[in-house]
Amino acid sequence: MLNQSAIGRLSRRLSTHLINGSFLGPRSLVAQPNLLRVPLPLKPSSLRFSSTTGAGSSSSSTPGNNGDSSEKKKAADDDDDSNVFLDNLGKIFGLCILSIVLMVVRSSRGSTNRGNIRDEIEDTAVLDPVEIEDMRSLNEEFSADLFRKVVGEVYSKFPEECTYKEFLSTTMSTLRKATKDPTFSIQVGHNIDRVVFSLPQYHDEKTYPNSLFLTVLTMAVYSTVNDRIKLIFEIAARQSNASSAKVSERATAEIVQHLADTCQLPAENQVIEVGSPYPVQQYERATGEQMVRCVRKPYKDKSPEVTYAAVGGEGEDVDFEQWEKIMKSRLGPCPWGECYVGFRRFT
Repeated sequence: MLNQSAIGRLSRRLSTHLINGSFLGPRSLVAQPNLLRVPLPLKPSSLRFSSTTGAGSSSSSTPGNNGDSSEKKKAADDDDDSNVFLDNLGKIFGLCILSIVLMVVRSSRGSTNRGNIRDEIEDTAVLDPVEIEDMRSLNEEFSADLFRKVVGEVYSKFPEECTYKEFLSTTMSTLRKATKDPTFSIQVGHNIDRVVFSLPQYHDEKTYPNSLFLTVLTMAVYSTVNDRIKLIFEIAARQSNASSAKVSERATAEIVQHLADTCQLPAENQVIEVGSPYPVQQYERATGEQMVRCVRKPYKDKSPEVTYAAVGGEGEDVDFEQWEKIMKSRLGPCPWGECYVGFRRFT
């Protein structure tokens, strides 16, 4: 057994070696079995503890790391989504400008096509509206009642057709007899001659429907628009051999065609759309039948009865009230260009 002094020396020596970090020499405690063995910290235990602690900390930190990764990925996705627009902003702007340019070009070409047809109609017209108005104002004595007498006399002599010479002779004899003036004549009547002579394939010996010559003659009647519309309605009723209450759609279309052929319809109302509107809308000159059906087709946003109640269904006979609305429609014939008031558009 060691005494107290030996134990004290041994402790001081051990402390010195531990502080200096050196190993014991040959005369160390390991070589001296009789010396007191002081336990040192075991490295394996500390390593296991450190390993366990590290694993725990690693495992405990995994959820946090996963959460951070998800947030970063989401932020990256958000950045990518926003960049799709920002990165292509120039292309999008360019496409918008190109679309606007194409729409302007398309609209311009469509308007040009429509204008070309309208100009062609105006250029081929024998009379202009001013000349027609002047002729009407110069024939104050040629009233609607006198015109009706001419209509009755013409149909009594020629049930359906006649030549222009026959029509002219009957008209003048009837007017002079009715006015009791052997010198009575239609002022600037040569304008009527000009219109008749300009008809397609005109010939003095060729017969034409009575309704055509009578429609030309309405240009000289001194009366209101409503009176002239009534007169041509009566002509259509006689031509179709119908009652005075209604006329057929076919007779209506024929009268409208006569008005177009004799320069009594505005050029604008005779132009209609044809074909597909893409890439550019095309136009053509409408026939009398097309102009009538344009007015009579069903109202787009409402039931067909809305339009049919006003101007009759397609193919149906029309009474005077419906006839008047067809004639006064801005989408329809609009004879003499004096009916751009008081009628609702049907399309």
